[in-house]
Amino acid sequence: KGFVKWFSWVHYAWARSVVLSRQNALPGGLGLVPVWDLVNHSPDGVISGIAVESDGSGDDAVSEEKACVVLDSPGLQAGEVVTMRYGARGNAELLLYSGFVIAGNGDDVVELSVPIRDDLRALKARLLRKLGVVVENGADEVRAVVKVKKGGDRGRLLGVARVAVMRKSGVVEVMRQEGLPTAEQDGETDGMAAALVKECVDAGIQERVTLLEAAVDERVRILLDGEIGLLREVAEDVADALECK
Repeated sequence: KGFVKWFSWVHYAWARSVVLSRQNALPGGLGLVPVWDLVNHSPDGVISGIAVESDGSGDDAVSEEKACVVLDSPGLQAGEVVTMRYGARGNAELLLYSGFVIAGNGDDVVELSVPIRDDLRALKARLLRKLGVVVENGADEVRAVVKVKKGGDRGRLLGVARVAVMRKSGVVEVMRQEGLPTAEQDGETDGMAAALVKECVDAGIQERVTLLEAAVDERVRILLDGEIGLLREVAEDVADALECK
C-alpha cells in the first residue's frame, strides 16, 4: 500500500528519465554508474571508455567485487576538465535522452519516408524488406524509411528511390543482384528517382519549417534548424550524384 501511495506519474517520469539519460553500456548489459554519470558530453571527449575490473573469477558480469574503471585518452593533464563522448547521437537523440542539443552537430540524422505508389508496390516492399530496408504499409502506398546522416553516403537513399520508381524488369534484375541498385540506371529511372528524393526532402523541410515557426524552446529551434540544413545537403548531394542540377 505504501508503494501504491507513493507511486505517481511524476515519480515514474523522473525514474524513467534518470535511467534513459544516465544508463551506460557495460560488459554484461546496461547499468547506472554513480559519479560517472556526472561527466559532461563533448564531441572531443577525453575519456576513451569504461571497463569492468576483473576479480579473477572469470565472470564478466558486474558484481559487488568488481569496479568500473575509467580509461582516459593519452595526454590528459592534471586539472583538465574531464569530458566524454556520449556516442554518435544526433540532436534528436541528445534532446530526448540528455536534455541538450549541439549547434552544428556533425552526427545529426534525419529519417526520410520514400513513397512507393505504383501497382508493383507490394513486390517492391517485399524486395526492400529482404534487403534490410524498413517499409511501412499504407492504404494506397507503402513507404520505405531511410536514415540519412550529415556528410554520409547517399547511395542507400538513391538505391531505394530507384527501386520505388523502376519498372518490373528492373525490379527482377535487382532481385537477381540481391542488393540495392548502386550503378546509374537509364536516364528515365534516375530522373524519376531524383524527382522522388526532391519530393521527400521538400516535404521534410516544409514540415520542419512549420514546426520551427511555432517553436519557443531554443533547443528545439536548434534541432529543427540543423535538420533543415541536413535535408538541403541531401538534396544537393543527390542532384550532384545524378547530375540533375
